[in-house]
Amino acid sequence: ALAPHALRAACTALPAGVQLFTVRDALQRDLRSTLAKLHEIGIVEGELWNVERLVDDKLFGLGTAELQRAFAAAGVQIPISHIGDELTNTGQIADVAHALGIGMLVVASGYRRRDRSPISPAELRQQLDRLAERLNQAGREYRSHGLRFGYHNHEDEFAQVDRKSTRLNSSHT
Repeated sequence: ALAPHALRAACTALPAGVQLFTVRDALQRDLRSTLAKLHEIGIVEGELWNVERLVDDKLFGLGTAELQRAFAAAGVQIPISHIGDELTNTGQIADVAHALGIGMLVVASGYRRRDRSPISPAELRQQLDRLAERLNQAGREYRSHGLRFGYHNHEDEFAQVDRKSTRLNSSHT
């Protein structure tokens, strides 16, 4: 076990962050005030979501440059963001990510939108292989733009594929 002072030191070595989706309603109501309140309690990093919307639209009513200024003014950095599951427009999304200071993008399984998600859970090994290749291709594209890419799993990755193994155990990503 770590001594209390060692534990405190280990915990303070990393910046405090929050998945901003957890305060999404407050961000929608008043982005700047919410970011300021987060900073007041020691939050200096946030995980954003849906930055792909900034390619053609706004997020929290702000364009990319305005959003970056709002986060900078609050002293909150955005090192990571979830993105939508279309896995298209990687170059444009990479440009938005760089403008916001994001170094890693993450796509989540479409478990809640099985009927609409391009990365819906696979039922057959062939589907799983196609999904793995699609994710790997997106990863290569984002890496070519200087970004890291990851996959955020949900509980359905533990379901069986072809009645043999779980999706998680079968994946090559």
